[in-house]
Amino acid sequence: MNDICRRAITGMIVFAALVLFLPENVHAQSGKRICGRWAQTAGGVVGLLIEVQNKAPQASTVCDQVRKIDQVGYIQWMQSTDPAMEALQVDVNGLNWVHQSSTACENVGNMFMDSRYKSNDMCDNMEGYYIYVVVKNNGTTTYFKKNEVSALGALVSASVSIAKSELNAMAAAAKSAYSSAASAVQAGYEESVAALKSAWTAALEALFREVGGKFISDNKTILKNIRNALKNLDTDSKMAYTRIQRALSDGKITSQMAVDMKTVVTALKMVSNQTGANIPSNVINSSVGIPLIGVDAGLIVGVESNIAFVMNLTPDSSGKYAFAIVSYTGGTLGATLKGEVEGGGLGISWSPGTIDDNQGWSVGFGVGAALEAGADMGLSWDVSKGMSGASNAIPGFSLSTASGAGVDASFTAGYTKILVKSTF
Repeated sequence: MNDICRRAITGMIVFAALVLFLPENVHAQSGKRICGRWAQTAGGVVGLLIEVQNKAPQASTVCDQVRKIDQVGYIQWMQSTDPAMEALQVDVNGLNWVHQSSTACENVGNMFMDSRYKSNDMCDNMEGYYIYVVVKNNGTTTYFKKNEVSALGALVSASVSIAKSELNAMAAAAKSAYSSAASAVQAGYEESVAALKSAWTAALEALFREVGGKFISDNKTILKNIRNALKNLDTDSKMAYTRIQRALSDGKITSQMAVDMKTVVTALKMVSNQTGANIPSNVINSSVGIPLIGVDAGLIVGVESNIAFVMNLTPDSSGKYAFAIVSYTGGTLGATLKGEVEGGGLGISWSPGTIDDNQGWSVGFGVGAALEAGADMGLSWDVSKGMSGASNAIPGFSLSTASGAGVDASFTAGYTKILVKSTF
């Protein structure tokens, strides 16, 4: 395993660069401000910040672009391209990042003061229009000047891309984080296999396929709309998507994950109260998921499976939405998506019913190019109450934009287990 993978698995982000020594007595620099993002860590504070002149015509544009950078992805990109960053360890996974759109230099500096660096005027220690990672860890503050603002376009692009090696590392971390649930997932899957074997007949399979074909026919326009929206997500939505994937291995649900999921499903027009919402068969009370696509992150050895972050598309009576991290195997949540994913392949799954409704047994199969050439798709049915009601069942589905992805064509048993659940 290479060093990049190892660091991704441990979730420890490593920094080292030239330290900018701060004078103890400095005064505020008028006409300047700081923008970017910062977050509290276990050992202090971390920021992705830039200093700009208030009256400069490009200041607002630069600040907007800096905030478009996925801060976790940017840090991981830096660690993979700068071998010198290996002195200071800070865990930045799963943090709640605060947007700094326009704040005085002192307001930021107050967070990073320590016994050695006593000035709160951050701008005295930053060179304008350079992007800084700033870290205070275990009482010590270190400042890093890394990239000129002219590199913003490339940095935004790099921060939203997840390579196959990183996905594999995240899958391994996810297995470790949720290993305590492995035996329950294994048992549930085996029960699903036994139930399918006892109930399966050629006629039953034919009935499921007939219902599946009608579902695709009735919802072809909506399914194409969702797939096209997934392929054409804007940069902010792609960053939200990748932040969710990167956070899945932490074993917890954060408010940032909830915000990011709402961003993605809104871009896909899948929120129940959206005008012209892309929700199949008029099923409003349903749920949507983002998987660790292209990898085997499941908790059962030898069974194709995955981990996904799922959201109910209809709020509860208080206006809040339910979220969950689930483990799914076989023919569930559409179908397990396969294939090599490089450069940010995307996948989405949809299930009729809520998160709780979809926990348990399911059956599914792949339908290949049923939508159009190159449209990878899978169907599944919740069968926790038995498979006799296939004629009235509404399938769930999964869609992928990844090159070379695919779904099993066989009729398979599946199982879904909720690992973590929360409401925001």
